[in-house]
Amino acid sequence: MIKKNSLFVIILSLLFFFNLNAQIKNSIIAKVGSEIITTYEVENEIRTILFFAKAPLNQENINNFKNTALQSLVKRAIKKTEIKKFKVTEYSKIELENKMKNLARKVNIPPSNLKKTLEANNISYDLLKESFIINQTWNTLIFQIYKNQVSINTIELENELKKRLEKKINLKEYNLSEIEISGLNTSEDKLKEIYEFIQKEGFKSAVVRFSISSTSKNEGKIGWVSESSLSKIYQAALSNVEEGKMTKPIKTLNSLVVLKINKIKYIKNKEINVEKIKNQILEQKKTEKLDLFSRSHYSNLENSILVNFL
Repeated sequence: MIKKNSLFVIILSLLFFFNLNAQIKNSIIAKVGSEIITTYEVENEIRTILFFAKAPLNQENINNFKNTALQSLVKRAIKKTEIKKFKVTEYSKIELENKMKNLARKVNIPPSNLKKTLEANNISYDLLKESFIINQTWNTLIFQIYKNQVSINTIELENELKKRLEKKINLKEYNLSEIEISGLNTSEDKLKEIYEFIQKEGFKSAVVRFSISSTSKNEGKIGWVSESSLSKIYQAALSNVEEGKMTKPIKTLNSLVVLKINKIKYIKNKEINVEKIKNQILEQKKTEKLDLFSRSHYSNLENSILVNFL
Protein backbone atom coordinates (compact mmCIF):
# COMPACT_ATOMS: atom_id res chain seq x y z
CA MET A 1 0.00 0.00 0.00
CA ILE A 2 1.45 3.30 -1.10
CA LYS A 3 0.59 6.90 -0.40
CA LYS A 4 -1.19 8.80 -3.16
CA ASN A 5 1.71 11.20 -3.76
CA SER A 6 3.85 8.26 -4.92
CA LEU A 7 1.26 7.10 -7.42
CA PHE A 8 2.46 8.70 -10.60
CA VAL A 9 6.12 7.77 -10.31
CA ILE A 10 5.31 4.13 -9.63
CA ILE A 11 2.60 3.77 -12.26
CA LEU A 12 4.77 5.38 -14.88
CA SER A 13 7.54 2.92 -14.15
CA LEU A 14 5.34 -0.18 -13.94
CA LEU A 15 2.51 0.33 -16.40
CA PHE A 16 2.83 -0.87 -20.00
CA PHE A 17 1.12 1.79 -22.08
CA PHE A 18 -0.62 0.89 -25.26
CA ASN A 19 0.96 1.65 -28.60
CA LEU A 20 -0.59 1.91 -32.01
CA ASN A 21 0.32 -1.63 -33.02
CA ALA A 22 -0.38 -3.46 -29.76
CA GLN A 23 -3.44 -5.42 -28.68
CA ILE A 24 -4.46 -4.23 -25.21
CA LYS A 25 -5.59 -6.71 -22.59
CA ASN A 26 -7.74 -4.86 -20.08
CA SER A 27 -6.54 -5.30 -16.52
CA ILE A 28 -6.71 -3.53 -13.18
CA ILE A 29 -3.56 -1.56 -12.45
CA ALA A 30 -4.49 0.22 -9.22
CA LYS A 31 -7.11 0.65 -6.56
CA VAL A 32 -7.72 4.19 -5.34
CA GLY A 33 -9.92 4.13 -2.28
CA SER A 34 -12.91 2.02 -3.27
CA GLU A 35 -12.35 2.60 -6.99
CA ILE A 36 -10.15 0.89 -9.55
CA ILE A 37 -8.15 2.14 -12.51
CA THR A 38 -7.75 -0.12 -15.54
CA THR A 39 -5.53 -0.10 -18.59
CA TYR A 40 -8.66 0.41 -20.70
CA GLU A 41 -9.49 3.60 -18.80
CA VAL A 42 -5.95 4.93 -19.27
CA GLU A 43 -6.10 4.28 -23.01
CA ASN A 44 -9.58 5.78 -23.25
CA GLU A 45 -8.55 8.90 -21.32
CA ILE A 46 -5.56 9.47 -23.61
CA ARG A 47 -7.74 9.03 -26.70
CA THR A 48 -10.28 11.48 -25.24
CA ILE A 49 -7.66 14.13 -24.48
CA LEU A 50 -6.12 13.89 -27.94
CA PHE A 51 -9.49 13.89 -29.71
CA PHE A 52 -10.74 17.09 -28.10
CA ALA A 53 -7.32 18.69 -28.49
CA LYS A 54 -7.56 17.84 -32.21
CA ALA A 55 -4.14 16.22 -31.89
CA PRO A 56 -3.10 13.16 -33.90
CA LEU A 57 -3.15 9.77 -32.22
CA ASN A 58 0.49 8.80 -32.52
CA GLN A 59 3.03 7.26 -30.18
CA GLU A 60 4.69 10.58 -29.40
CA ASN A 61 1.42 12.12 -28.24
CA ILE A 62 0.48 8.99 -26.32
CA ASN A 63 3.74 9.24 -24.39
CA ASN A 64 3.36 12.98 -23.86
CA PHE A 65 -0.15 12.81 -22.43
CA LYS A 66 -0.13 9.57 -20.44
CA ASN A 67 0.77 11.38 -17.19
CA THR A 68 -2.05 13.88 -17.67
CA ALA A 69 -4.47 11.01 -18.27
CA LEU A 70 -3.35 9.23 -15.11
CA GLN A 71 -3.71 12.36 -13.01
CA SER A 72 -7.25 12.86 -14.29
CA LEU A 73 -8.22 9.26 -13.53
CA VAL A 74 -6.77 9.31 -10.02
CA LYS A 75 -8.43 12.62 -9.22
CA ARG A 76 -11.74 11.26 -10.51
CA ALA A 77 -11.38 8.07 -8.48
CA ILE A 78 -10.67 10.00 -5.27
CA LYS A 79 -13.72 12.19 -5.81
CA LYS A 80 -15.91 9.20 -6.68
CA THR A 81 -14.88 7.40 -3.48
CA GLU A 82 -15.85 10.42 -1.38
CA ILE A 83 -19.13 10.89 -3.26
CA LYS A 84 -20.08 7.27 -2.55
CA LYS A 85 -19.09 7.66 1.09
CA PHE A 86 -21.57 10.51 1.53
CA LYS A 87 -24.15 8.87 -0.78
CA VAL A 88 -24.55 12.00 -2.90
CA THR A 89 -26.39 11.49 -6.19
CA GLU A 90 -27.72 14.93 -7.10
CA TYR A 91 -26.38 16.97 -10.00
CA SER A 92 -27.73 19.35 -12.63
CA LYS A 93 -28.88 17.42 -15.68
CA ILE A 94 -29.28 20.71 -17.56
CA GLU A 95 -25.68 21.67 -16.83
CA LEU A 96 -24.53 18.21 -17.91
CA GLU A 97 -26.43 18.50 -21.19
CA ASN A 98 -24.92 21.93 -21.84
CA LYS A 99 -21.40 20.64 -21.20
CA MET A 100 -21.88 17.77 -23.64
CA LYS A 101 -23.25 20.17 -26.26
CA ASN A 102 -20.29 22.50 -25.79
CA LEU A 103 -17.90 19.59 -26.29
CA ALA A 104 -19.65 18.65 -29.53
CA ARG A 105 -19.42 22.23 -30.80
CA LYS A 106 -15.72 22.29 -29.92
CA VAL A 107 -15.04 19.58 -32.50
CA ASN A 108 -17.61 20.98 -34.95
CA ILE A 109 -20.12 18.15 -34.84
CA PRO A 110 -23.86 18.21 -34.07
CA PRO A 111 -24.53 17.31 -30.40
CA SER A 112 -26.81 14.48 -31.57
CA ASN A 113 -23.80 12.88 -33.33
CA LEU A 114 -21.35 13.15 -30.41
CA LYS A 115 -21.80 9.60 -29.14
CA LYS A 116 -21.52 8.08 -32.60
CA THR A 117 -18.42 10.15 -33.41
CA LEU A 118 -16.69 9.21 -30.18
CA GLU A 119 -17.40 5.53 -30.66
CA ALA A 120 -16.00 5.75 -34.19
CA ASN A 121 -12.77 6.99 -32.60
CA ASN A 122 -12.74 4.20 -29.99
CA ILE A 123 -13.70 6.60 -27.18
CA SER A 124 -16.28 5.72 -24.55
CA TYR A 125 -19.16 8.21 -24.51
CA ASP A 126 -20.34 6.75 -21.21
CA LEU A 127 -16.99 7.30 -19.48
CA LEU A 128 -16.83 10.88 -20.75
CA LYS A 129 -20.34 11.54 -19.48
CA GLU A 130 -19.50 9.92 -16.16
CA SER A 131 -16.49 12.22 -15.72
CA PHE A 132 -18.75 15.27 -15.92
CA ILE A 133 -21.31 13.70 -13.59
CA ILE A 134 -18.58 13.02 -11.02
CA ASN A 135 -17.40 16.64 -11.12
CA GLN A 136 -20.92 18.01 -10.81
CA THR A 137 -21.82 15.58 -8.01
CA TRP A 138 -18.58 16.53 -6.26
CA ASN A 139 -19.69 20.18 -6.38
CA THR A 140 -23.01 19.13 -4.83
CA LEU A 141 -21.13 17.30 -2.08
CA ILE A 142 -18.93 20.31 -1.30
CA PHE A 143 -21.96 22.58 -1.13
CA GLN A 144 -23.82 20.19 1.18
CA ILE A 145 -20.86 19.92 3.55
CA TYR A 146 -19.90 23.60 3.61
CA LYS A 147 -23.12 25.45 2.77
CA ASN A 148 -23.39 26.91 6.26
CA GLN A 149 -19.96 28.46 5.86
CA VAL A 150 -20.56 30.29 2.57
CA SER A 151 -22.97 32.95 3.81
CA ILE A 152 -21.86 36.46 2.84
CA ASN A 153 -22.01 39.30 5.33
CA THR A 154 -24.55 41.91 4.14
CA ILE A 155 -22.40 44.84 5.24
CA GLU A 156 -19.40 43.35 3.45
CA LEU A 157 -21.49 42.96 0.30
CA GLU A 158 -22.79 46.54 0.40
CA ASN A 159 -19.32 47.96 1.05
CA GLU A 160 -17.91 46.06 -1.93
CA LEU A 161 -20.76 47.28 -4.12
CA LYS A 162 -20.22 50.86 -3.00
CA LYS A 163 -16.50 50.68 -3.83
CA ARG A 164 -17.24 49.49 -7.33
CA LEU A 165 -19.91 52.05 -8.03
CA GLU A 166 -17.77 54.88 -6.71
CA LYS A 167 -15.16 54.26 -9.36
CA LYS A 168 -15.36 56.89 -12.07
CA ILE A 169 -13.23 54.93 -14.47
CA ASN A 170 -14.43 52.39 -16.97
CA LEU A 171 -14.89 48.89 -15.65
CA LYS A 172 -12.45 46.44 -17.14
CA GLU A 173 -13.40 42.92 -18.19
CA TYR A 174 -11.07 40.11 -19.20
CA ASN A 175 -11.63 37.14 -21.45
CA LEU A 176 -9.37 34.57 -19.78
CA SER A 177 -7.95 31.10 -20.25
CA GLU A 178 -6.00 29.15 -17.64
CA ILE A 179 -3.50 26.42 -17.01
CA GLU A 180 -3.63 24.97 -13.51
CA ILE A 181 -0.86 22.70 -12.30
CA SER A 182 -0.26 20.98 -8.98
CA GLY A 183 1.63 23.13 -6.51
CA LEU A 184 3.17 20.07 -4.89
CA ASN A 185 6.82 19.55 -5.81
CA THR A 186 6.59 21.82 -8.86
CA SER A 187 10.12 23.01 -9.55
CA GLU A 188 11.40 26.05 -11.39
CA ASP A 189 12.60 23.71 -14.13
CA LYS A 190 9.06 22.35 -14.53
CA LEU A 191 7.64 25.87 -14.82
CA LYS A 192 10.33 26.74 -17.35
CA GLU A 193 9.39 23.62 -19.33
CA ILE A 194 5.73 24.69 -19.38
CA TYR A 195 6.45 28.24 -20.56
CA GLU A 196 8.83 26.97 -23.24
CA PHE A 197 6.19 24.48 -24.39
CA ILE A 198 3.65 27.32 -24.63
CA GLN A 199 6.04 29.38 -26.75
CA LYS A 200 6.67 26.44 -29.06
CA GLU A 201 3.30 24.66 -29.25
CA GLY A 202 0.82 27.31 -28.13
CA PHE A 203 -1.30 27.87 -25.03
CA LYS A 204 -4.12 25.50 -26.03
CA SER A 205 -1.73 22.58 -26.48
CA ALA A 206 -0.14 23.36 -23.12
CA VAL A 207 -3.57 23.30 -21.48
CA VAL A 208 -4.17 19.79 -22.74
CA ARG A 209 -0.75 18.57 -21.71
CA PHE A 210 -0.30 20.20 -18.29
CA SER A 211 -3.57 21.55 -16.85
CA ILE A 212 -5.40 19.66 -14.08
CA SER A 213 -8.34 22.08 -14.10
CA SER A 214 -11.79 21.02 -15.33
CA THR A 215 -11.46 23.83 -17.91
CA SER A 216 -8.81 21.74 -19.69
CA LYS A 217 -11.60 19.98 -21.57
CA ASN A 218 -12.55 23.36 -23.07
CA GLU A 219 -9.07 24.58 -24.06
CA GLY A 220 -8.66 26.20 -20.64
CA LYS A 221 -11.31 28.83 -21.39
CA ILE A 222 -12.76 30.66 -18.39
CA GLY A 223 -14.59 33.27 -20.47
CA TRP A 224 -15.44 36.89 -19.65
CA VAL A 225 -15.00 38.04 -16.05
CA SER A 226 -15.01 41.54 -14.61
CA GLU A 227 -11.79 42.72 -13.03
CA SER A 228 -13.61 43.66 -9.83
CA SER A 229 -15.00 40.14 -9.41
CA LEU A 230 -11.49 38.64 -9.27
CA SER A 231 -9.53 38.15 -6.08
CA LYS A 232 -6.88 40.75 -5.31
CA ILE A 233 -4.05 38.35 -6.11
CA TYR A 234 -5.53 37.69 -9.56
CA GLN A 235 -6.11 41.41 -10.16
CA ALA A 236 -2.51 42.16 -9.28
CA ALA A 237 -1.20 39.41 -11.55
CA LEU A 238 -3.26 40.64 -14.50
CA SER A 239 -2.82 44.37 -14.01
CA ASN A 240 0.26 44.78 -16.24
CA VAL A 241 -0.43 41.99 -18.72
CA GLU A 242 -1.41 42.83 -22.31
CA GLU A 243 -3.89 41.04 -24.58
CA GLY A 244 -2.51 37.74 -25.81
CA LYS A 245 0.04 37.58 -22.99
CA MET A 246 0.27 35.41 -19.87
CA THR A 247 0.74 36.02 -16.17
CA LYS A 248 3.51 34.61 -14.07
CA PRO A 249 2.41 31.57 -12.00
CA ILE A 250 -0.21 32.55 -9.42
CA LYS A 251 -0.03 30.53 -6.21
CA THR A 252 -3.32 29.26 -4.81
CA LEU A 253 -3.95 26.84 -1.95
CA ASN A 254 -2.60 23.68 -3.58
CA SER A 255 -1.83 24.69 -7.14
CA LEU A 256 -0.25 27.19 -9.48
CA VAL A 257 -2.31 29.00 -12.12
CA VAL A 258 -1.13 30.66 -15.31
CA LEU A 259 -3.71 33.02 -16.84
CA LYS A 260 -3.77 34.17 -20.44
CA ILE A 261 -5.65 37.33 -21.46
CA ASN A 262 -7.46 36.62 -24.71
CA LYS A 263 -9.28 39.97 -24.85
CA ILE A 264 -9.84 43.07 -22.73
CA LYS A 265 -12.88 45.34 -22.91
CA TYR A 266 -14.21 48.31 -20.97
CA ILE A 267 -17.77 49.08 -19.92
CA LYS A 268 -18.92 52.64 -19.35
CA ASN A 269 -20.43 53.42 -15.97
CA LYS A 270 -23.74 54.32 -17.57
CA GLU A 271 -24.07 50.72 -18.73
CA ILE A 272 -23.77 49.34 -15.21
CA ASN A 273 -26.67 47.37 -13.83
CA VAL A 274 -26.41 47.80 -10.05
CA GLU A 275 -28.48 44.74 -9.21
CA LYS A 276 -26.51 42.63 -11.66
CA ILE A 277 -23.19 43.73 -10.12
CA LYS A 278 -24.53 43.03 -6.65
CA ASN A 279 -25.51 39.52 -7.68
CA GLN A 280 -22.12 39.03 -9.37
CA ILE A 281 -20.33 40.02 -6.16
CA LEU A 282 -22.51 37.65 -4.16
CA GLU A 283 -21.99 34.71 -6.52
CA GLN A 284 -18.27 35.43 -6.86
CA LYS A 285 -17.72 35.44 -3.10
CA LYS A 286 -19.74 32.25 -2.69
CA THR A 287 -17.84 30.59 -5.52
CA GLU A 288 -14.50 31.63 -4.05
CA LYS A 289 -15.41 30.14 -0.69
CA LEU A 290 -16.76 26.92 -2.18
CA ASP A 291 -13.68 26.60 -4.42
CA LEU A 292 -11.44 27.04 -1.39
CA PHE A 293 -13.39 24.37 0.51
CA SER A 294 -13.30 22.08 -2.54
CA ARG A 295 -9.52 22.34 -2.94
CA SER A 296 -8.92 21.91 0.78
CA HIS A 297 -11.27 18.93 1.02
CA TYR A 298 -9.69 17.25 -1.98
CA SER A 299 -6.17 17.94 -0.72
CA ASN A 300 -6.94 16.25 2.59
CA LEU A 301 -8.26 13.20 0.73
CA GLU A 302 -5.30 13.16 -1.64
CA ASN A 303 -2.82 13.20 1.22
CA SER A 304 -4.55 10.45 3.19
CA ILE A 305 -5.81 7.96 0.64
CA LEU A 306 -3.87 4.78 0.03
CA VAL A 307 -3.29 3.21 -3.37
CA ASN A 308 -3.04 -0.54 -3.90
CA PHE A 309 -1.23 -1.83 -6.95
CA LEU A 310 -2.68 -5.09 -8.19
